[in-house]
Amino acid sequence: MLYRNLVHKVKKEKRNIERKKQLKNATLVGIGAVIGSVAAALTTPKKGEDLRKDIKNTYTDTVDNVKKKTEEVKTQIKDTIDEGKYKAEKIKREAAERKEELKDIIHEKAEEIKEDVNKDKSDIHTKANNAKKDLKDTGKVVVEDAKDTKEDLYKTIKDVKSDLK
Repeated sequence: MLYRNLVHKVKKEKRNIERKKQLKNATLVGIGAVIGSVAAALTTPKKGEDLRKDIKNTYTDTVDNVKKKTEEVKTQIKDTIDEGKYKAEKIKREAAERKEELKDIIHEKAEEIKEDVNKDKSDIHTKANNAKKDLKDTGKVVVEDAKDTKEDLYKTIKDVKSDLK
């Protein structure tokens, strides 16, 4: 999700840069048109005074247009930079928030795993102790059975000896 947002923002920023290039090109075309009109005015046959007025008017208009376009471009660049800074800060804040959220989730999961391991460890320990006790009890029964069998064997041997005498 964060990656998609970042890609979207980068694409948007590229479009803004492309628009600025187009604006610059349009400004250059306008300047070229003014220069062309000055050249045309110089090559057309007019009285000197009329020609000077036309040149002066064209020059004044061109300077005013260039100043106006320059200010517009400056403003657009400043706005774009400010917007970029704002977006970068916003992304940075969002990333920090996500980082903290993930950190909390990881911590919670680690605690859950730790509790499960401790529970399993306790269960295993209890089962091992129970198995040990069961083995001891079974061993005692086997020993008792062996003693009884031994006594029965001694008795049987005695009886067989007595019968043989």
